Amino acid sequence: MKVNIMAFDSLKPEMTVSNRRLSVIAWTTAAMLLGFLCLTHLGVLVCFLTSQAALPFVVPVAFAGALIIGDRLGQREGLCGRTRLWPLGLTFGLTVLAVGVSAAFYDLSWDGQWYHQVGIYRMVEGWNPLKTPMQAFTGHNQLWVRHYAKGPWYVGSALMALTGHVEWGKFVTWLAVDAAFLAVLAACLDAGTRRWRAMAVAAVVALNPVVTSEILSFLVDGLMVSFLACYAAALFSGFRRPSRLVVFVGMAAVICSINSKFTGLVFLCFICAGAGLYSLFKRRDLFWRFVGLNLAAMVLGTVAFGYNPYITNIIHRGHPFYPLMGTKAHPSLSQQGDDPIEKYETPHNMMGRNRLVRFGYALFGRPGAQPFNDGPNARLMWPFLVPPRDLALYRYHETRIAGFGPFFSGALLISLVLAGWLLFRPGMPRGLILLSYATLAFSLLVSIHTWWARYGPQMWWFPILPLVAVFWGSRSRVQTGVAWALVVILMVNALIVATVRVNWEVTSTRTLHRQLVELRDSGKGLEIDFQWFGEPVGERLKTWGIPYHAVRMGQIQDGPELMSVVAGYPGGIHYRLKEGAQPAVQIRTDGQNRP
Repeated sequence: MKVNIMAFDSLKPEMTVSNRRLSVIAWTTAAMLLGFLCLTHLGVLVCFLTSQAALPFVVPVAFAGALIIGDRLGQREGLCGRTRLWPLGLTFGLTVLAVGVSAAFYDLSWDGQWYHQVGIYRMVEGWNPLKTPMQAFTGHNQLWVRHYAKGPWYVGSALMALTGHVEWGKFVTWLAVDAAFLAVLAACLDAGTRRWRAMAVAAVVALNPVVTSEILSFLVDGLMVSFLACYAAALFSGFRRPSRLVVFVGMAAVICSINSKFTGLVFLCFICAGAGLYSLFKRRDLFWRFVGLNLAAMVLGTVAFGYNPYITNIIHRGHPFYPLMGTKAHPSLSQQGDDPIEKYETPHNMMGRNRLVRFGYALFGRPGAQPFNDGPNARLMWPFLVPPRDLALYRYHETRIAGFGPFFSGALLISLVLAGWLLFRPGMPRGLILLSYATLAFSLLVSIHTWWARYGPQMWWFPILPLVAVFWGSRSRVQTGVAWALVVILMVNALIVATVRVNWEVTSTRTLHRQLVELRDSGKGLEIDFQWFGEPVGERLKTWGIPYHAVRMGQIQDGPELMSVVAGYPGGIHYRLKEGAQPAVQIRTDGQNRP
């Protein structure tokens, strides 16, 4: 079999005028959404360097700036007349919808309540992570608040400074998902893919189960992979038809991905390396421009936008990825023998095993959240033969085993067969297919924890790769039929996960709302064990005017439980009613009793 990486440019079906128009609208809207997030991030940094009193003005100024920049870029690509209104209207509508949905739900994720919300609260209260990065925090979350990426926190703190509501800050993930859908749609249209096929690929990419599991929380894994999808789409389109609009989307996605999570930078490097290799073979005329733009975006994302944590970690701990990696003077958690994921989060029969065994259980296992639910060990399952009762386990924000959905293992096997078939079909871009698979595979080998869907969310792209190839260049009806069947399987799979998650979120938010109303109306104070969630839960109680007295962890074990985390996880919050209890801190009386 001869590998022909040059075949990528041999497939050049002409775009229709309407598809070209839709592509430009989609790219422009994605540019506005990502530009809004980047400008908000930048505005918060400027406030930290000058005066935090201006923080409430950052969001409206950044939004207006993003609309102007996106509109100018769109005009360069031919947007004119009434067509210019589409990206403006979509950006406004999607943003309002994202904020509205986020406002309707409480973040009840473990990590979201443990340290993500704490970071936002502290910034709004006056913490300056640029000038005082090593400020003291509660011992159990200090490492994470000090040293982790803060991009979503910056945006969340700007919106909270404007509105007074922390929960509204969850809108960032919604905008990232919207941008991913639009960028992938536009890239497929640019390649000459039919509109419905392009929409199908974009929908499957956007509805990554990691994204839908975390979209109503402050968790950042789904956020990161959505930015990675925007970057990959910009690369795909940029090599075929470079434009400033596509370059802007790609660079904004780089900045956002780097500052959403440490591994955002790591995974970007793998994608960039794969694209660089392709450029050497196929587009040498763009190679140095490609290197320059990517290097500029990564330096901008780490040194400027990501000064905290990347530069501050180097200054104070000697390594940009501390505490995940460290030095002799400041060893990482794993170097200290205290890797929390391995010790507390990994099914027992996967501990100490090699990556292949871990991926085997995670991809071909029964849905589970071991070791917290249904025993300590993961269990294998034949593809598609999932027991219906196991579907309820997708109520967890970060399901460990079969985290990409109950039918993902079967879809993966079908896709690999389809990919093998494509490699032997004349005219297929064999080299590009193999390069894409290799890039994804190597990116998943950087850590022993990427078996867990939330830590290797790009695994979702494996069965999508042959879909793109078939919809893009295959003329075989059988291959096209298999590809559409794969789309249906992946969509049903993703919708199952999303339905279970949203149902849990709706029920749990209603439960917590009812509890807070009853506690407020009781006129009594609380003695409460906050476990690891003192700041966010305490703020909820203050917002509702409920006086409380916090007790030591573990002191209350038999009282009623306040809705806090998914059943089965540690950290459930218990309380006791107490006549005349005095509030631990001043309670709010401004009537702001919504999430």
